[in-house]
Amino acid sequence: MTPLKKILTLILAGWLSIGLVGCTEGAGAVVGLIAVLAGVAAISSGGGGGDSSSSSDSDSSDDSDSGQSTRYPVPESVLNSLTVTSYDGSTNDLLTAGFGQTGLLTANPVASDSTNPTAAELRRMTIVEQFQTFQDLRTRSGYSTLYGPAVVTGASSPTSTGKVSGKEYLAYYDNGSGEQNVVMMLQIPSNFNSAAPCLVAAPAPESRNVYGAIATSGEWGLKNRCAVVYTDKGAGTGYHDLTSDTVNLINGTRTTSGNASTNSQFTAQGNSGSLDLSAYSSTYPNRIAYKHAHSQQNPEASWGEDVLNSLNFAFYTLNLAENYGESTSINPDNTVVLAAGWGSGGAAALRALEQDTDGWIDGVVVADPIIDPEPLSDSRGFIIQESSRQISNPVHSRHFFDLMTYFNLYQPCASATLASNASATGRCSALRTQGLLSSTGVGNQINEAQLLLRDYGAQSSAAALAHYYYIEQQYASLAYTYASAYGGFSVVDNLCDYSLAATRSSTGRITTLSTANRATVFADSNGAPPAQSSIIKLVSNTGGNGNGINILDHEDDNGVQDEFLDGARCLRSLYTGTTGIGVGLGTSLTGTNETRYNRVQNGQAEVFASTNLRNKAAIIVQGRNDPLANVNFHARAYYGRYQATHTDNSQLVYIEVKNAHHFDGYNARYTLNTQAPLHYYFSAALDRMLSYVRNGSSLPNSQVVATTVPSTGTLSSDNLPSFGSSGNCSISYRNSVLTVPDC
Repeated sequence: MTPLKKILTLILAGWLSIGLVGCTEGAGAVVGLIAVLAGVAAISSGGGGGDSSSSSDSDSSDDSDSGQSTRYPVPESVLNSLTVTSYDGSTNDLLTAGFGQTGLLTANPVASDSTNPTAAELRRMTIVEQFQTFQDLRTRSGYSTLYGPAVVTGASSPTSTGKVSGKEYLAYYDNGSGEQNVVMMLQIPSNFNSAAPCLVAAPAPESRNVYGAIATSGEWGLKNRCAVVYTDKGAGTGYHDLTSDTVNLINGTRTTSGNASTNSQFTAQGNSGSLDLSAYSSTYPNRIAYKHAHSQQNPEASWGEDVLNSLNFAFYTLNLAENYGESTSINPDNTVVLAAGWGSGGAAALRALEQDTDGWIDGVVVADPIIDPEPLSDSRGFIIQESSRQISNPVHSRHFFDLMTYFNLYQPCASATLASNASATGRCSALRTQGLLSSTGVGNQINEAQLLLRDYGAQSSAAALAHYYYIEQQYASLAYTYASAYGGFSVVDNLCDYSLAATRSSTGRITTLSTANRATVFADSNGAPPAQSSIIKLVSNTGGNGNGINILDHEDDNGVQDEFLDGARCLRSLYTGTTGIGVGLGTSLTGTNETRYNRVQNGQAEVFASTNLRNKAAIIVQGRNDPLANVNFHARAYYGRYQATHTDNSQLVYIEVKNAHHFDGYNARYTLNTQAPLHYYFSAALDRMLSYVRNGSSLPNSQVVATTVPSTGTLSSDNLPSFGSSGNCSISYRNSVLTVPDC
């Protein structure tokens, strides 16, 4: 970043509000206002806008004209859909939805009308959902003392409650087709530091909506007086209920697909063949389509571009006359620009830096990135040395889709001891019947499945936590979602005979999703199955006598509950290209199956990361026990590839945290008192990156952080050593060997 050219003056003027007039599901309510921009004609087909404030809030939005920013041109979709809402920081706010740090501990917001929640109500619900997932909201884990919206870290200056007043802009970024509709959101806190402006790009983790990063990157940015720009990366909770033909608008409210038109977050389409949505719904009633899986666009291929577009959107909006355009400009030369993300949001942040040819991004911090570095040949590759175990180049180069389809086969059996469902034990038996396990007896089969996963390169310390990720159906869900996304398949393609639907808890049979459940899907869904408070399930179309059934209730031809092993093997074949579970095993696919395999392979090839950091700095913070973004295949693999190939003046720091994993919220959900809060170190890494970019301070060395977690009592800073503490262990790369000590 170049030095500041001038001291910026904060000018707040007017409030811009642009939106859509349309019907919400079940009522002809007003969703928003007609779009108005100075110099731009009102467009009645604009995107779904935010609700005007309810009587219980002090938030406000109006439709006053506003001068445009011309220095950062945006597509028409932004002009047509842009809305703004102001939050007073008391009754409601940018960060905690009005609950504050203490209130989030017990927050459980609901809608006054469960079948027709307002946009404001949905927003409050989804913000609480993100905090419950990405922060361990227990005081014993350090919430409200070591981390949280009101806790000071680094140079931050949060309020005593953690609430943040300011403005929130929302818009679609689209190419004009209405089929992309990538959601962008900019939050400008009232105490935005215009004298030393800071902007944080915060892509949503996994398939979550645009608020997905608010409890991680968003919290840190707002506490540090930065503007924060979010994107849902073209996935989000774009949700099309095919039975009611209803879809989400940009603010989460619902209407029919016809009424929404191009303002829908996502409307499913048929395929290039003869099967359309009507015919599909007639044959497979009560099914559901999600944007990440069924948009036919492979959203991941554009995640880096989405982050860069979000920065352009942010500079456009910051330079509107109502913000800083009349007196001065906020621009990449006088603004610290950081990209920060978690999980697939971390992958998006790194991909954005790799693609940032304009040099806007000054630094990147990511946590547990689900990123696939482009594989190196064995002659150029490296070895990961962990304790007495070596991970060779071909092993640590495994793709995320490879891992999910392999774990989807064996993790149910590996987790059979802990899982309470008969299907996990049934999977062991079915694997044995199909020749995929050799052991007899359930206990031996469980041990064999666990050993196969370890030999595939999985981290031993993550094995115990993998049980909980299996219970959450992460592996089955993501194996299907990514296969469908990479291949660009429509919901009507019935990929591997899977679909999504609400199911009955007692029988697993498919049922109609209620109006109340549809109404809140934006708030409590993660954009992938199982979702919406686990009501929406991954379904076997062949089960239930051909009527479809929850995969946990699927029975094979022998009457054994096998979690739809045939479907899992089909997904695996889309990675291997054969009928076997390994590349080169079994017989090669032919016909339609071969065509589908090639489509998935082409989609995978579009998402590889280069590790070219363009002379900038990045920090990866990784939980060693992560069973989703397993260390050997993503963070370690990315860092090792960078070390093996980079020739510029960039810096990449790798921090591996012992006793930490992907979702801090699982610690509270499952009473996991053995894990440290990864969010604590993510915030600490952002503190260091800001100081490095702004003040030229040094970055930490790559290291293993040796946390300790007592089974009783409350965590203290003594349990969470800072970067560079004497008990930590250095990570080194020499002679094509990446050494990560056990520590």
